[in-house]
Amino acid sequence: MILSYAQSNRRPVFSQVQIQSAPKPPRRPMPTPAPQPGQMGLQPPMPAQPTPSRASKAQAPLSPRGPFAETIRISWQATDPNKDDLVYAVYFRGEDEKTWKKLQDKLNAAYYDWDTHAVPDGLYRIRVVASDAPTNPPAEAEEGEKTTEAFLVDNTPPTVAGLAVRIAKDKSLAVTAQCSDAGSGLAEGEYAIDGGEWTSLAPVDGLFDSQGEALDFKVPALEKGEHTLVVRVRDQAENSGAAKVVFTVE
Repeated sequence: MILSYAQSNRRPVFSQVQIQSAPKPPRRPMPTPAPQPGQMGLQPPMPAQPTPSRASKAQAPLSPRGPFAETIRISWQATDPNKDDLVYAVYFRGEDEKTWKKLQDKLNAAYYDWDTHAVPDGLYRIRVVASDAPTNPPAEAEEGEKTTEAFLVDNTPPTVAGLAVRIAKDKSLAVTAQCSDAGSGLAEGEYAIDGGEWTSLAPVDGLFDSQGEALDFKVPALEKGEHTLVVRVRDQAENSGAAKVVFTVE
């Protein structure tokens, strides 16, 4: 007598769920103008290389706790012991909430991009559910799930307030301002004169590492006439805020 046994259906298993900033699409290059008759072909300008701030901390979040801004990518790895086909559903919940809200279901890909502008700043968790329903009848389908640690969403830019310029006798500038960020904290600051190149700056205490920083820095002498000074700061989630002041050197 030959006995055969039906294999019991087992639930899917997650090895990880990961949160990271979603990749941004590449910028479309500027078209190169066609050369005129008798003219050499024009070479496109080399893109300017960004200058890292000496007073900034790491800009990209290294922790699964964030902070994150704009669109985040939720990715995962799951397997099924019976090698069944899987579909996924993704949910989110604020730390002060009890109910999971569905972002998307019936996903075949093992990732989902979430635009976090749809929720206020704060701490959130993600739950991903895997189901082997595509391969099994409804009464026998199994589910597995995994929930992330809480992570910070921060889409609010920092602010620059009280920007003021004092002009010395030698026409150099003394610039003061107050910077603040209610979310992840300040990370970097810089200034530009008359739309020129950005120059990194440090706060009074020497390092952008808190939610509030005072600025008091010097700018070399400028020519006579009207000028515009812009101060820009970024937070740990790479949101930026700026302020400008227009002044005249006599």
